[in-house]
Amino acid sequence: MVKINTDYSIQVRDETAELGVIGTLLLNNDYILKTTYLKPKHFYFPEISSIYQCMVDLIDEGVIEFDTLSIVSLINANKGLKENFAKANIRNIEEYIEDCKLVARNDFKEYQLITERVITLAFKRDVKDRLLSLARECTKNNSKTLNAFNFELQNAVANLANDYMFGNDTPLLAETIDKVWANIVGQRTKSGTIGIPSKYTSVNKYFTYRKGELVVIGGRAKSGKSVYLSNEAYYQLKNGVKVAIFDTELSDEIWLPRFLANITGLTVHQIEKGNYSEEEENKIEKVKDWIKKGTLIHKYDPEWTMDKIYIRAKQIKIQYGLDVLIYDYIKADDVDLAGMGLAEHSYLGKLTSFLKNKIAGELRIAVISAGQMNDNELRLADSRKIQRYASTIVYWMEKDSDMIARDGAEQGNNYLYVDYNRNGSKHKADSKKNPVTYLNFVMDGDRATINMAKIPEHVDESPF
Repeated sequence: MVKINTDYSIQVRDETAELGVIGTLLLNNDYILKTTYLKPKHFYFPEISSIYQCMVDLIDEGVIEFDTLSIVSLINANKGLKENFAKANIRNIEEYIEDCKLVARNDFKEYQLITERVITLAFKRDVKDRLLSLARECTKNNSKTLNAFNFELQNAVANLANDYMFGNDTPLLAETIDKVWANIVGQRTKSGTIGIPSKYTSVNKYFTYRKGELVVIGGRAKSGKSVYLSNEAYYQLKNGVKVAIFDTELSDEIWLPRFLANITGLTVHQIEKGNYSEEEENKIEKVKDWIKKGTLIHKYDPEWTMDKIYIRAKQIKIQYGLDVLIYDYIKADDVDLAGMGLAEHSYLGKLTSFLKNKIAGELRIAVISAGQMNDNELRLADSRKIQRYASTIVYWMEKDSDMIARDGAEQGNNYLYVDYNRNGSKHKADSKKNPVTYLNFVMDGDRATINMAKIPEHVDESPF
């Protein structure tokens, strides 16, 4: 077995700086409110960490003024804290705390410097410990995959970044309003929307694809969800948006003909079989050249896992830039749920939370995902959990012959129903007082195109 050298000659600690933090806070209690990013875990010495923990606890209880006696009282009342001093061979706790004032700093700027030093040294220790832990894992004879190791490494780094943040945790709005406003203005489009607009103007009245948000497109199997997403991808690419598609079902060789059919107007069969004229072939080549100029990634994997999604998405964001991730689709079919100790509904909720928070939120991109509906009802599988995390849930449905006859052929053969929308309005479907509404579309499956119907909005006087 490979031995890992853990004998470090240089100890990553500074006792004087840690004592100086305590001494300064004893003389200037209000400083603790200005440096809330400093945590008890950042201190190397347990006894000093204990003192700082008591200060934090007093502030949390509403005690804005504290002194040595109030701190000693808390320590004596807590067996664990008291033991930290005994282990350090400190018999007179009160005297020890009072002596901290001898190394107190004179003003807030000096206090900030030693605070940052304490945190920086804690960061170095944490980096060392986490990398050593990963190194030990690398020497073990286990079945972990490259992706699993990569995910652990990525998480270790990401969590470290979140744990060590300098600056005011809760700044006044006066300090951030210009930046927040600039972000809002930056999301505006020429069409008057906030966020990345849909291909379909009728859809934009309800929602757009906003960075940090998750939109779920629900539908039955083989209903055209993927075609809808492909149409959105083409539109986004045409407008300079950087798009990645993570596909669970279609390989590049199956997906690309559909995408080309959408753009060229040829049928999927024409493209696949080569049944096209020289002029039409030139059109295909022109489209291929156009695709090469944009940022579009299609990645097929029938067994996408959360670690794969995260690693790949982050990689793309760093390497190419990324605005929109299309994930097709949320399912649990190919996942070893038993091995993960999860029921299907728990996994779907966990995956949705992951797409919203880890992918959309952390990477600051818009995420659009397809979701499979239950066979016998107008609901996604485990829609309650999905709704908890998704910003918007819509249903893409094929009209039956009765609906087409009732609506009229000019209103198309498919419809979109906005079921849940955190950032806007939704369609109504509860009574005759609130009649059913939906958006009408025409889908040409042969050419993989979807367009708005001539009359975009439908109102049905009778509920489903």
